[in-house]
Amino acid sequence: MHHINGQDVRLSAGDVVCIRPDDIHASTPDSTDFTIVNLTFLPASVGELALRHGDMWPWRSGALPLHIHLPPRRMERLHAWAADLATRRASRLDLEAFLLDLARMLAEGGGGADPLPRWLREALEALREPAQLAGGTVALARLAGRDPAHVNRVLRRCLGRTATDLVTELRLDRAAAELRLSDQPVADIAGLVGLANLSHFYERFRARFGVTPARYRQAAQQQG
Repeated sequence: MHHINGQDVRLSAGDVVCIRPDDIHASTPDSTDFTIVNLTFLPASVGELALRHGDMWPWRSGALPLHIHLPPRRMERLHAWAADLATRRASRLDLEAFLLDLARMLAEGGGGADPLPRWLREALEALREPAQLAGGTVALARLAGRDPAHVNRVLRRCLGRTATDLVTELRLDRAAAELRLSDQPVADIAGLVGLANLSHFYERFRARFGVTPARYRQAAQQQG
């Protein structure tokens, strides 16, 4: 339990809280298996960042500090940052790079009330990994630890979309990234994301991005 500015807020694994200098807080663990990682810095050392990013800056005003839950993949990134910063004398560049990366992650995770339950949001995040993405809706249900029909019902209720539609969107987004960042043949990329039927892949890709995979790659290369 986090006691913060006169209120009690429950903490769970993966929570990030952006404490400000004037916050009055303490914590009470409810088990012995409990670890808090603190990363501290002088606000004056990054004052320009706070001014530049305004409302997007995590340490903004309010009765309570920003408190956001991050999925496991992003928490792993934060743990890597913490380990790196703890093993050497961090420079100003290190500090600003870390804080900007953190601010970006928190902004992506805090754009309003999340309609999805945490277990499903984390399953969708894990599904973005290529090894999982090829498994489609079956992999999504396994990662969520729920029956596929239940996962589909929750997605329909919360987002008005089917699991198949959402998985296909994630697959196409991954295919687009591979087209931009690699020179793999289109057929190989389609197979990588679990859309091995090329005619179906081309049809869905064009419906999402408005161009064929080849033209998408060409445009990305020209922009680069």
